[in-house]
Amino acid sequence: MTLSCTPVLTNNTIALNHCLSTSTTAQGAGICAYSGSSCNGTNNIVYFNVATLNPQYTGVLNFTYSCCSQALSGTGNFTSNPLFINDPGSSYCMLSQTASGQSSQSPCVDAGNPASAMPAGSTRTDFVPDQGAVDLGYHWTVPFSSWFGEWGDLLLEEELGQIASQMMPVSMDLNVWNYPNPFNPTTTINLSLNESGEVELVVTDVTGRIVSVLHNGYLQSGIHQFQFSGENLATGIYFYQAKLGEKIVAGRALLVK
Repeated sequence: MTLSCTPVLTNNTIALNHCLSTSTTAQGAGICAYSGSSCNGTNNIVYFNVATLNPQYTGVLNFTYSCCSQALSGTGNFTSNPLFINDPGSSYCMLSQTASGQSSQSPCVDAGNPASAMPAGSTRTDFVPDQGAVDLGYHWTVPFSSWFGEWGDLLLEEELGQIASQMMPVSMDLNVWNYPNPFNPTTTINLSLNESGEVELVVTDVTGRIVSVLHNGYLQSGIHQFQFSGENLATGIYFYQAKLGEKIVAGRALLVK
């Protein structure tokens, strides 16, 4: 018996998923459409997922007006970096926008299907609702508490404080950086842990394809150093991501030959 389905995804952000298996069936850390299935959608972002094979998606994706580092056919699709805030380590995956104070404008802003209905919520760090042409990706909503009458202002202040704390860079319980940067042909990737645990540290190319697994296992707290060689790689940007439980931090290194 063959099971099949064709889900429809609209304004989703699918990012920061890891699959380190080397099995040929372990593909599509972002979206996996098995044989007989497909996935349709518009206004989506599929980026910074990590896997050995086809990291962003595998199978048939019929997307339009979407951003994916693994190229998609279809109207309005592109592969440019979505420029997430704290890219690519932000758990909220907001879009960088000059209107909310960032220095760069995400290519996903106003890039949605012109015929799409405007979803509630915002892709901005200041949570100003989306307007004009729809932005790609998930629109975060704040339970603004006008519903709660005279308590609204106090509750709003508390909620925004909680959100602001979540929007800060990932806890220093886990930190990663490299030196030198740019590099040729080797660089040292430093990993700082304030707690012990199972850690994944991988390096990917700009599509999310794993080019090196530097560590996958238990580490004691402290600072650990890993050598990454780009001797057999092409000049370009490479991303390194460290994952400890639900925490993910990342950085980028430029290989110049």
